[in-house]
Amino acid sequence: MALIDVVNLNADASCLASAKWLRCLEGGRDSIVMCVLRGYAEHRRKVNLGVVGATACDLAAFNPEAIDFINEHDDVFEIVPRPFAHDNALLRLPAGFRWNVERGLAVLRRHFRRVSDFYLAPENMVTGGQIRILRELGLRGIFLHKGRYDVSVNRHVPDVPFELRGVFGTPMLCVPFAAAELEAAYLRGLHGTVAAEGWAAAARERAREQCVIWRDGESCLLHPLAPHNEERMLAAEAAAGVERAFLSELEVPRQPPAPRDGVLRYLPLHSMRPWMEAMKLVWFITRVQLVEQQLEQQPEAVKQLWLMTINSDILSAAEKSPPVVDVSDDVLRADGADPLWEGVLPLPESRQLILTRSERAGEGEDYLSYLDEVMSGRTSLDALCAQWRASRESHLRKAAARLC
Repeated sequence: MALIDVVNLNADASCLASAKWLRCLEGGRDSIVMCVLRGYAEHRRKVNLGVVGATACDLAAFNPEAIDFINEHDDVFEIVPRPFAHDNALLRLPAGFRWNVERGLAVLRRHFRRVSDFYLAPENMVTGGQIRILRELGLRGIFLHKGRYDVSVNRHVPDVPFELRGVFGTPMLCVPFAAAELEAAYLRGLHGTVAAEGWAAAARERAREQCVIWRDGESCLLHPLAPHNEERMLAAEAAAGVERAFLSELEVPRQPPAPRDGVLRYLPLHSMRPWMEAMKLVWFITRVQLVEQQLEQQPEAVKQLWLMTINSDILSAAEKSPPVVDVSDDVLRADGADPLWEGVLPLPESRQLILTRSERAGEGEDYLSYLDEVMSGRTSLDALCAQWRASRESHLRKAAARLC
């Protein structure tokens, strides 16, 4: 059997500042992002890379070498279909959801050679109506993270792929992420509190059966030793003989298993509390939804700008507290001039780091104001593109790469 590693790569993650992300792309084949990708190829570690469309545009604009490298190693990298914007889909109307997914699929299929037919939803959130849309777009599988539900739901979810329903009885294969302890071990390895060999032993044990894990790809960009630690983990894993597989190689049972204590027919919905706990951005959500209500009648420029306002990490940056993580002494001793220290506050006395939230909420409001300008006719997207290309603001440089 094998380990199936599904990686969410969202360049707009609320703990990864726009300027830091662009610095990770600088340097062509010597960039930090390329160093991370090279580790997978050197150690023959298959990975299912969930790149959102906006991130693919960033790569194409600021580090096309990374896209070339992924395509040159399509025996190592399989791209997982994703939307353009890393959105919280529970807030979307059908037309807005479809536009985001269609735009994302088009970008990924244009840039990458090997793209699977499993859809990795941002925050692992979709509705029954959205399942039907995904089937209409030719996608055959989605994911569910068991660790994000309490026991009242968790006990009804199988540990192996199973079939559930969208609206109108639409069938959809659902792959559960059911190895939260292994995902946590990976993060501890990145932070240096678990040795690379410890990770390899845990992965080898779980990979005796088919095991599907999920994690944030930007986690290895959050402090100076994380890329180095990840490369060591991949090397140890390869030395331990851990087999890896693509989602296209997933083994699916002929008959869906009968869940314990009942039958799960529909995808259980998540709580919105982490993204709206203090309701700081309820006004922002309302204004974005007002545009969405007339999105189908809007010109292309408005539709594209609207995609910049729906990122779920705009909400995360305002609502969630900064993560505090345990790290090794080696991390705390890392070169103080390393660019990956940006946004990180070391706490040597407790051997911890505070990963500060980015200014994504402020950037989101900026995008919304540009959207107002275009909708009112006071400016055009072409004029904005010229302005953004000349700007030194990182979030505007990203906007130019994605929309212009």
